[in-house]
Amino acid sequence: MNVKNPAYAQKAPNVTVTGQLIPAAGTPTLFNGGRDYILLQNVDQTVPANVYEGSWHDGVPLEVRGSASFVKKTISQSSAQPGASNTITVKFTTSVPLSNGAGSRITLSGFHPLGDVTLGGSSGFSLDTSATTNTSVVVKVDSTTTAGTEYTLTLGITNPVKHTLSP
Repeated sequence: MNVKNPAYAQKAPNVTVTGQLIPAAGTPTLFNGGRDYILLQNVDQTVPANVYEGSWHDGVPLEVRGSASFVKKTISQSSAQPGASNTITVKFTTSVPLSNGAGSRITLSGFHPLGDVTLGGSSGFSLDTSATTNTSVVVKVDSTTTAGTEYTLTLGITNPVKHTLSP
């Protein structure tokens, strides 16, 4: 049986089985007296190999983690000089894969005024120019990422000529 997890968090439901046993010879009998029998789930507490920082709960059928989170995240710049070219470097690792098919986006905000921005670094990402403003940058996920892998994005900007403080 194949099932697809929902796109939101959910606790694993109790999986039950009930039925009628049909022996090769003799009278059919009800399994467990016709009552549902709750199956034990992931009793050996196996952690799935493809789940970053997973626990045995991730191996329970239909247990779905909450939304993606940034396990690691850093931001730095190459220059603090007013009016200078500056490279903002963002490094991040997520707890779950980010899917390109689901329209995953990463928003960096709090810039004072930003001006023109170019995006470099890891392939599989692009600048969402329709959502980027003069104080925020929106990056589209173009290729599904891998949980636990560090990605680096570089933003090419020109610092404002007027001195500003970081938010």
